[in-house]
Amino acid sequence: MDRVALYRHKTERVSSLTLASTPSPQWKPPCHIERYLKQPKLWAPAFVLTSPIRLHPEVATAFPYLKKRLRFEAQQLWQAVEAQPMSPTVMAQRFRLSSTVNFSDDCAKIVKPTQIITGKRHLDRVVSVDNSREYLKAIPGAKSVQIDGTGHIGLVTKPNVFADIVVAVAQAHAAYAGMTRVRHLA
Repeated sequence: MDRVALYRHKTERVSSLTLASTPSPQWKPPCHIERYLKQPKLWAPAFVLTSPIRLHPEVATAFPYLKKRLRFEAQQLWQAVEAQPMSPTVMAQRFRLSSTVNFSDDCAKIVKPTQIITGKRHLDRVVSVDNSREYLKAIPGAKSVQIDGTGHIGLVTKPNVFADIVVAVAQAHAAYAGMTRVRHLA
């Protein structure tokens, strides 16, 4: 099946699309990320060790009470330890592969209702909110939703708010498209 036929086949199964804190279709990695990509195994420890520093303002805002924040951080650390081991090489390959795709062309073809979810500008220190919002120009009719009190990882720091936003849009458009129900995977 060629790419166009595959695209058409998959779009029939979708009633709406949600993108959350996603780099824009024109995103190119900055210099420090390029360094990671050139020598992923060498730079992986630095990437992992600096992640809490990047995420601290967001986590501190989402969990202003120290006890809740420490519980959240411990849970996230435990999940990371239990999960499949991170592969810096595979992550770098994924970035390189994505740079070969013209996502702008694909965005222009999206006809399903689309929402772009971001956090607050000053709290997303991973993907700029303005960068994510470039999808509003790239995808016809896309709408923007912002989750207060979070930045890049609103899916994790505000899971109920995030789920409510996604489910509300999915249900509204599933009903419009004649679908009987929305599958909730969580």
